[in-house]
This record gives sequence, C-alpha cells and structure tokens, in this order.
Amino acid sequence: AQTMEPLEELRDTIFTEAKGLLGVEDSDVEGFFNNFHKHELTSTALNNFRMDLISRVNEKVDVGALIFSSVRDTMTDLFGPDIAAQKSINIVIHQPDDKNIPPIHRDGDLTSNFGTVVWVPLVHCFGTKGVTILDRKNSQRGTELFLSDEEGSEAELDRFTARHWESVDMKFGQVLIFWGPLLHDVPINTEGQTRWTLNHRYKNVFSPYDLHGIPDYYRVLELSPLSRLGLELEKERFAKELS
Repeated sequence: AQTMEPLEELRDTIFTEAKGLLGVEDSDVEGFFNNFHKHELTSTALNNFRMDLISRVNEKVDVGALIFSSVRDTMTDLFGPDIAAQKSINIVIHQPDDKNIPPIHRDGDLTSNFGTVVWVPLVHCFGTKGVTILDRKNSQRGTELFLSDEEGSEAELDRFTARHWESVDMKFGQVLIFWGPLLHDVPINTEGQTRWTLNHRYKNVFSPYDLHGIPDYYRVLELSPLSRLGLELEKERFAKELS
C-alpha cells in the first residue's frame, strides 16, 4: 500500500470492535486474528458475529474511503479523479478447513467490467490462506470454460485453473488491486490460522454499469471540480423539468 496509516486505522477499528463483540481483552492484533478459530464459533455464530462486526465497523469509520486513501495515486491513475466506491463493506473470515467458501468466480458479471477489486489482507496471507487468481491471458480461456454449458467443462476448468492459478503471499499493509472480470478463487484454508481479509470495489463514476449501479451498489466517493459543476447544472435542469 502507498500509505499505511488508513489501513492501520481500519484494522485497529476492526480489532477493537471484534474484541468488544467477544468480550475479550487482547493486545496482539495479529495473534488475535490468526488464532480467532480457537474461540470455536459455529458456522451460524460466526456469520452472526461477522454481520454484527460489519455493522459496528461501518458506524465507526468509512471503510471505502480509508482503503481508497491508502492507494489513491494508483486508483486515480486507473480511473481519473471521479471515483465510485462499493457502498457495503465486506469483512471475510475463514477459519482453518472451513469449506463454506465461494466457488471460482469473477466480479465483473454483476458489478462492472470497468471496475477493480481491492483485496486487503488483515493478516499474513500465504499458501491456501491467500487468494488465487488467473492473469489476463489465462483468464480469457478460463472464462470460456467458466461460462460453457458443454459436458465436462467444469472438470476442465478445475484442471486448467490448477495449472495456471497464481497464488499471493501478502502481509498486512499490502493490497492486491485486480480487474473485476479476472477469474479468482478463495481456496479452503489449510494453514492452521484464520484468514481475515477485506474486499472493496471501485470504478469511474461515469463508466458503464452492469446490474449494480448508483445508488443501489455504488456511491460517489470523489468528484473533480469540473464534474461537480456539470452535475450541479444537470440537477438544476432536472428540477426545472419536474416543476
């Protein structure tokens, strides 16, 4: 990440609120997250904990703005000054050997082929504790198999991705920014530690939207001065048309 402070504020907030929900005292952030599975929450209890945690964190900080501010230069190089961000926040917690994980997928189908995913590890993510992704070249063939209805395509996709997945080894303070349509996967975590991550989506405000747009899925995060002027005029014209 280009700037650590926003990510540190974000992780400290999640740490504090998570401890409060569990009613525990702990000063070791990394140890608390890595050993979270030792609290032995059931699948239902874990999901309730995660949803409560998301609600609490959302009340304390603007997650989308903090993540964006940590990689501002990179994001504005990609999108320009007019930035839309995913409205909801997504804290992902996968305990060791938890098979309740999403299948191979891509994000561009619903949220936009013109956007990126910013994946933020809150702990050291390595091996099966990380995420795997196909690069642009291999994602094209993988997507053909992913969308195919032909018999045997699912098995072929598994064989293809097994050969071409790229695994990440990332510590807290690093982020992975990738194009939404790229195929990616979260493997079953067999590393003996709990996986804690965030993922958030961004795009240019004026780029095309797919099934999810503004204001249901995205919100305007930043606008250039010129865009603000133009939108103000649009609002005035729209108001006159309604009157």
